[in-house]
Amino acid sequence: MVISEGTADPAGREDLRILIEEIGERFPDAEVMLAYTDETARKTLRETEGQKVRGIRAAMLKLKEDGVQSLAALTTEVLFSRAYEKEKEELHGCASLFSRMQIARPLIAGEDDLPLFVRCMTGVYGEKAKGKIPVAVVEKELRPETEALLPLLEDAMRKSLSPQAHVISLMGQKRTKKMLLELELQLAGQTSAPAAAEAIAERESGKTIIGFIPLAFLAGDAFRARLSEGDLSPAERTFSAGHEAHFLSEGLGAYDEFLRLYLRRLYEII
Repeated sequence: MVISEGTADPAGREDLRILIEEIGERFPDAEVMLAYTDETARKTLRETEGQKVRGIRAAMLKLKEDGVQSLAALTTEVLFSRAYEKEKEELHGCASLFSRMQIARPLIAGEDDLPLFVRCMTGVYGEKAKGKIPVAVVEKELRPETEALLPLLEDAMRKSLSPQAHVISLMGQKRTKKMLLELELQLAGQTSAPAAAEAIAERESGKTIIGFIPLAFLAGDAFRARLSEGDLSPAERTFSAGHEAHFLSEGLGAYDEFLRLYLRRLYEII
């Protein structure tokens, strides 16, 4: 069972279809089912296209009805998030339906996962990030021990992808505002905000281009809206006016390199 937050976006649904197809090719005797955790996404698909995608519990009941005895659950979460914890709780709540149940870990489950993950990032975004400052974005709320991995991820990205790379967490300690301040100081080589603002005003190269990399399987319009700078104060907005934002991808699910990482997680539990 592939577990996703869910989407009604055609591009995101295609990425999920490809992942399920890849799993089906590798395990031809298995039944592969998709489960959406977001009720809104399930309802939208049901009302607009008549397509029924089940939640986790309903998907487990259907698999049991179909005679499935052993369940392997593959999350599309990238990090140990609160969302992943909720997925595990719901899975364990119906675990007795099966003789065996295994739950795959997120792509980054610990420090040991960082080298391979960043190697994939460099392969996918290396060319796209040229002339830009790559900023990896974590949208979900993380466990404290997982939040502690983000500076290590940032260091690894700076060694492999770009010396100016950043990692921000929209619900964590390093958010967009803090990143912008660090970025200004970094670019200007200054230690104070006024000095940095003055130096940046004198730059001849024009706007600084930030390339956002969503650390999520899916990343659509809602994800982009979360990165809006509309909540910045006038002073902060002026301070960051020299930036131009680009998205380097719609989500990790669009790339074979990351699909292989998800398949690797599945092989670990089967």
